[in-house]
Amino acid sequence: MLHAESTLDSWALRGQMTDDVERLDSAELQLWLEQPEAGAREGFMSLREVDLPANASLYLCGPLPFMQKIRNEAIDAGVPATSIHYEVFGPDIWLAS
Repeated sequence: MLHAESTLDSWALRGQMTDDVERLDSAELQLWLEQPEAGAREGFMSLREVDLPANASLYLCGPLPFMQKIRNEAIDAGVPATSIHYEVFGPDIWLAS
């Protein structure tokens, strides 16, 4: 599970997400915070720092610019576009262009 947030206080569903990760065998959470705290990476998420499995399927959600950046990084890392799924937070102008 990869998650990016500005601060821990602004992380919606934090408890549910961390509980879900703890329940899954071999699962781990990687966290990026703009205002970092212990256990988190500083700044914005980048897949360039992540060792993706060869058969990774990605499920992206968030603002459009974030998802475009992460999608491009995933494709650059060898993840096929057909293995990248998304849900837009806001107007879905991506499909229209």
